[in-house]
This record gives sequence, structure tokens and C-alpha cells, in this order.
Amino acid sequence: MFRPYGLAAACATIVLAAPSAALAAAGDSVTGGGISAVDTRFGFNAHSNANGGEPGGYAVFKTVNGTSAARKGEVTCLRVSGNMAVIGIQDYTTDGTLVYRQFFIRDNGDPVGGVAVDELREIGSGSATPLPCADPAEQGSGLILQQGNIVIRDA
Repeated sequence: MFRPYGLAAACATIVLAAPSAALAAAGDSVTGGGISAVDTRFGFNAHSNANGGEPGGYAVFKTVNGTSAARKGEVTCLRVSGNMAVIGIQDYTTDGTLVYRQFFIRDNGDPVGGVAVDELREIGSGSATPLPCADPAEQGSGLILQQGNIVIRDA
């Protein structure tokens, strides 16, 4: 029997299960899991020191309908500004080519009446070289999640 929420829960459990020492220390962090507006199951745990240095963590974005390959990898950058953040990951295309991707995230608080309020959106189409994290304040808006929750901590 297909359970549409199983993959999101599994991703969130894998990604969020064991906080690292860097996350426990004072610094910025972004954690979350759920289903995006475009039906992508996601889970991530990104962290850095207060100025964005020493980023770490892991992220998984997987479409269920097979329209695109999973995007998953180690966090390469994190930039937090209040309730907004951009995380970058190191990913591989289906042919094995290394690509760097960035995602805009906005934490609009806890779900209201069981309805998600947070936003998520991939920025651009990826880069062959690592880029500094984009400024979250310049990204406009994301797409409201179908379900889930994202928590941003700005140290």
C-alpha cells in the first residue's frame, strides 16, 4: 500500500535524527521536512556558525512522479537572515556530473490548523562550481508547502 507521507517522514527522520556538535553550538540552522508545493518530498538539516562559516548537514529532495532526479547532498553553504535562509548542496546529476544547487527557504511559523505555512523553492538550475550562498532577502518568495514544517534559527 502506498503511503504518500512515508517518504517525507523517512527523509526527515534520516536527515534530522542526530544533531551534530556544530548544530548544538551557537550558530545558524535550518531543519525541516515535508512535501513541497510541487509534490517533492524533502528533508534537511543545515547548520553553520553565526556568520555562515563551517557549513554542514545534508539535504534530500525527491519527486514522487519521477519528473526529475532526486537532489541530495552535503550542505556547502548556509546564509540566514531572520526567518529566511538559502542553503547550498553538492549534488550529482544522473550521469554523475557534480553540480551545486541552492534553495530558498522561509519559516513563517508553525502550521496553522494542520496547514503548512512555510515556503521552499530551488534557486536557478545549478552550477558546475560552488557559489557563495545567495542573499535570502533578495529571493522574493517561495512556494507554500503542501505539508510539513521548517524551522530557521538565526544566531
